[in-house]
Amino acid sequence: MGVAGGAHVPVVMITSAGEIVAWIIGWDLILELAVGSAVVSTSWSKYLHETLAQLGLEVPTQFSLGGAFTFDWGALLLVVVLTALLALGRVRTEQESTPAGD
Repeated sequence: MGVAGGAHVPVVMITSAGEIVAWIIGWDLILELAVGSAVVSTSWSKYLHETLAQLGLEVPTQFSLGGAFTFDWGALLLVVVLTALLALGRVRTEQESTPAGD
């Protein structure tokens, strides 16, 4: 069994429904988290833009790339910072949970 929150779901599905079903469910979970994080980071980017505007800085957090495509550097910044914090937390947790003799 996995130690992390929902990491055991594919393991349980492998034993009960087979590898193909577990593979589909695993990728469904990844897709769900990716879409959810994109929506949340875009909303936080709008808050960043409003905060910068209140400070007197009119810095757009989105740039048009032509047509319907935009680049949102505020959302990218949020995702990079949170990813770095998660990676650092994982490394520190691993260091703390490893016995001193290993």
